[in-house]
Amino acid sequence: MGYLKKVSFWAKHCPENHRHRQLLVKAELARVQKRYKRAMDLYEQAIVAAENSGVPLDTALSYELAARLYKSWQKPVIAETYLHHALKLYQRLGAHAKADHLSQQHQLANPERLSEVPVQPVKPVSGDRQNQILDISSVIQASHAIADEIELASLLGRLISLAMENAGGQRAILALRHEDELFIEAEADLHETPSFFSGLRLEEEQSKLPVNIVHYVYRTKETVVLSNALEHEMFMYDPYLRENQPRSLLCMPILYHGDLTAILYLENRESTDVFTKENLETLRILAAQSAISIENAKLYQSLKESEQEFRSLFENAVEGIFRTTSRGAFLSVNPAFSTLLGFSSPADFLAERSNVRDDCFQEQKQLKHFTALLQRDNRIHSLEAVWLKRDHSLVDVAISARRVASDDGGILYYEGSVTDISERKHREQAEQARLEATLARKKAEAASEAKSQFMATMSHEIRTPMNGILGMTQLLMRGELTADQQAQLQTIYTSGQSLLAILNDVLDFTKAEAGQLALDPHPFRLQEALDEVAAVVQPMADEKELIFDLQLVGATVSMTASDQPLMGDKRALCQILLNLCSNAIKFTGRGGITLRVTAPDSSISSLRFEVQDTGIGIAPDFHGRIFQHFSQADNSVTRRYGGTGLGLSICKQLTELQGGRIGFESEPRKGSTFWVELAYPPVEPCLVESDFASSVLSLTGSSVERPALQSQQPKLTPLSILLVEDTEINQRVAAGLLESDGHHVDVADDGFTALSLHHDHDYDLVLMDIHLPDMDGMETAARMRQHRNPVKANVPIIALTAALTTGEQQRYQQGELDGVLGKPLQYDQLVRLMMDRFGQSADNDYQEDSASEFEDLSGERSVPNAEHSKPDQPDGHQTESDLLALEVIEQHISMLGAEPFRELVTGFHDQYAQLFAELTASLTNGDSATAASLCHRLAGSCANFGLKRLQIEFKALEQQIHERSPDWQPEIEQLRQLYQQSSEQMQAWVENPVKSL
Repeated sequence: MGYLKKVSFWAKHCPENHRHRQLLVKAELARVQKRYKRAMDLYEQAIVAAENSGVPLDTALSYELAARLYKSWQKPVIAETYLHHALKLYQRLGAHAKADHLSQQHQLANPERLSEVPVQPVKPVSGDRQNQILDISSVIQASHAIADEIELASLLGRLISLAMENAGGQRAILALRHEDELFIEAEADLHETPSFFSGLRLEEEQSKLPVNIVHYVYRTKETVVLSNALEHEMFMYDPYLRENQPRSLLCMPILYHGDLTAILYLENRESTDVFTKENLETLRILAAQSAISIENAKLYQSLKESEQEFRSLFENAVEGIFRTTSRGAFLSVNPAFSTLLGFSSPADFLAERSNVRDDCFQEQKQLKHFTALLQRDNRIHSLEAVWLKRDHSLVDVAISARRVASDDGGILYYEGSVTDISERKHREQAEQARLEATLARKKAEAASEAKSQFMATMSHEIRTPMNGILGMTQLLMRGELTADQQAQLQTIYTSGQSLLAILNDVLDFTKAEAGQLALDPHPFRLQEALDEVAAVVQPMADEKELIFDLQLVGATVSMTASDQPLMGDKRALCQILLNLCSNAIKFTGRGGITLRVTAPDSSISSLRFEVQDTGIGIAPDFHGRIFQHFSQADNSVTRRYGGTGLGLSICKQLTELQGGRIGFESEPRKGSTFWVELAYPPVEPCLVESDFASSVLSLTGSSVERPALQSQQPKLTPLSILLVEDTEINQRVAAGLLESDGHHVDVADDGFTALSLHHDHDYDLVLMDIHLPDMDGMETAARMRQHRNPVKANVPIIALTAALTTGEQQRYQQGELDGVLGKPLQYDQLVRLMMDRFGQSADNDYQEDSASEFEDLSGERSVPNAEHSKPDQPDGHQTESDLLALEVIEQHISMLGAEPFRELVTGFHDQYAQLFAELTASLTNGDSATAASLCHRLAGSCANFGLKRLQIEFKALEQQIHERSPDWQPEIEQLRQLYQQSSEQMQAWVENPVKSL
């Protein structure tokens, strides 16, 4: 190997002197390694190179070594030919000793020495000897002719022509083997051009040759020669032989390393004994050379087909494919590559751009990264970069490339592919923009929610001390004060009311901005809405000595006269009109305001409300921002008249929420007219409740005369009552209501204390909470019934419970109870039960009403069963009718007074926080029994304060705990939100029923 490297180095720098030596050494290596085909080719190349270089000694040596190859390859005839060439060259060079040695070694006749022998008469050469010499010469020439062919079709045509020529055949067929099947590839007649076929299966062409004989040769790999084919016993019945009757035939296998490569079929239709032993030997030599040539041709054809396939892939690939030198110079590109960069063809691209480094990358940073990765890893996969197109526009691409090295490790070239990823990049950018927009929207929503929560919390926190300030101010104003003190207190009270109004405006705006304002459409009568607005506006106008005029125009007169009901959100309408009228009064110093209602069409489905004043008006420069939040005409207006600038913004949002329009006309110092157009379709009167007015809470609060509940309830003789209730806030509410009516109340917070008080005192009535710690209300009642004193044993017991399902009602009725009241406690129902029980006088109408109401122990006026009425989720848009039982709150305020009720509410919040914390801890610790009991207590407390939605949710959670559902965390989070909303609405309603609606 060291000598080969040295010779290769010499041949590289001086091929004329050393190329043939390099080839000869490689040929010897191939011969030693028994790669005969390779060695044969190399010997031929060495002989030609030595002859071209004019080195006859090396040429003779090449012939001698080639002969050695053919001898070891078992081809003595061909070897003898090469030896004669070598012998002749040695003689010409005068190397007689070498020539003699070669002749003796291989038993060759020396043609040069024969001429020196004395001439003697010799016998003429016989015909057989002369034919043999001619056959050998023909075979050598034929072998060279076959070896020169590389195309399979040309090779097969030459082979069958030579076979017919040397064997005396008239017709020849050559069949090649492909995957254990024979296919006819070529056919020739003596005087015709050969025909070639593709995929012609032997079995399907029995008319062309005797298939039975071919199969025999295929199986045995033996040559079949028939001198007279029709007389052979084995094959005489072959269909082809019987039909065509050839006189002589030959079928010979062509073997390559012992494996069948092809079968040669020859026939002569005119003569017998055509294919002699000598012809057969010639054909065998020809077949041996043919086997090599056929395999070479098949290999070449396979390589050519593969090259065509890969060329097709290269030319038609969707991805751009390229190959460059080690320095980045382009060697080739495919059409997709040139098209990607804006060129019409690869030739067009290569003519203009020469180097991938200089002509493609738009950024040097990306080029350096590409080069570094390729040098480090030898390959790159899907590296994204920006390339320059022909017109200098940019295209996003993904590059994959690898380094191809030689055997000694040197770089041969780089090859790779390029894909256009511009569309994917655009999609990614669009998706990124969408995600960023979504994130920004979520952040904005979270910020808005946080602001809303903050505003609600601040409003609640500010209201609490304000309630104390306003309440104590009102108490002081009732005492004996001087005129100055009265004026000072009035100023405090007025300022506090203004602050509350500002808080209400801010809270309403926050709800509107967060999208939490929701409509609650119900049938209502226009006249009632206008009356409620007028009840609020009239005192405000009177205070400033202004005239307030309510005008009905056109069809609205007959509509109000006929009490035609409309479908819509009455609260939203009243709030809009109140805000507009309040603004008009605020900015009007003298004159008056007019509320005008018109129906633009006779169908009265659309109404127009106008609020006209004689106030300061609005300058044209400020018209564009009048409905913006926190905006007034100018700073001087804010300083002079006050306000937050939210009222008109809320009006606009409420109007648009109802699908209406709002606008105004104004001139400075002449006044303004604000108008609102809303659609309220009429409904049939039968759809409206008979006592419609009683179902709608007045917007005006104390300004509208409302019958007191006490006046509706007949007075009872004061009773001694035992209240058994474990929740402190519920104790205070129930005891407060009873004591306000003159009753004496003792309180027990568990069953054992109740039994002790029951034993020591004579009570007229026991109000028993069912769910008590340690011993529940049912067991406590049963033990009371077992008292030895019959009077004590028969004391009336009325159950108080937040659970009023049908099964529980039946259980209570079958137990030791005289009646059941649901929570929240409806005092009028309790009074009716006591009236019925103790039989005191009352008017007959009231008694009938009480009796009918007492028959329904389920308490339809209380909170419905959570099992049937529970909404899916609190959606943040709950109205008071959704969250609060206003009749319960109204009852407590009417019975107890506003200030005591506020104190109860404060105590409720404290107790709620404690019980809720205990509930969360119990659920976390897996204490289901305690958690269920706490849910029941919380449900009862919420019911007593009119928080009906919270009561429903706590009952649902209690049921969920009983069913051992593990998923309680969402319920806890939901209850936190719902408590916040309910508390805010209850606080707002208690402090200012007008604004809360």
